[in-house]
Amino acid sequence: MSIQATIEDSKVCALYLKIYARLRKASPARSHLLRRLRPRGYLDYLAIHRASRLPNTCSWILDHSLVRKWLRAEGAPRLGIYGGPGTGKSVLSSFLIDHLQSAHDSQGEATFFYFCKTSGAIKDKGVHAVMQIIRDCIVRKDRSYDIGIAQQLSEMVEGEREDYQFTIEELGPYCRSLLSQFTRIW
Repeated sequence: MSIQATIEDSKVCALYLKIYARLRKASPARSHLLRRLRPRGYLDYLAIHRASRLPNTCSWILDHSLVRKWLRAEGAPRLGIYGGPGTGKSVLSSFLIDHLQSAHDSQGEATFFYFCKTSGAIKDKGVHAVMQIIRDCIVRKDRSYDIGIAQQLSEMVEGEREDYQFTIEELGPYCRSLLSQFTRIW
């Protein structure tokens, strides 16, 4: 081993330690931001619907002509799933989300979702979906986000009361900016 290699290794190690220290310091702020980007009474509906899905079910939907057309479509196609209460729309949606995440969450593509609920004590609003999308952009491990945007968002959130209700108008620019890093969004 040469002395030059040892010096370079030391520089890389020192740089790594600086980055690691910065991330550790940012961790409480990041945790606070992520917590504030959850609506009160949040439930992880994707996990709930995944758990409701029986093994080896729902795959038939991938053979449906409308779904095949939707998966091949360019741009930002939409797929509507209709049915009465308790017919399996959410369970089927959880299957499609899992399929899209495994097949397309790479090479600049991303899958975002939000399960809207209209019953219960807390009604979902459009801003809750925007909050979830921003949160999902920030927690993605496969892609870095613009730290400046995250810092601005963090400062805005930090400057508000804990019970402050954010609006789409306030969060929309951050959401658009974070989503602009992807070549295709599902």
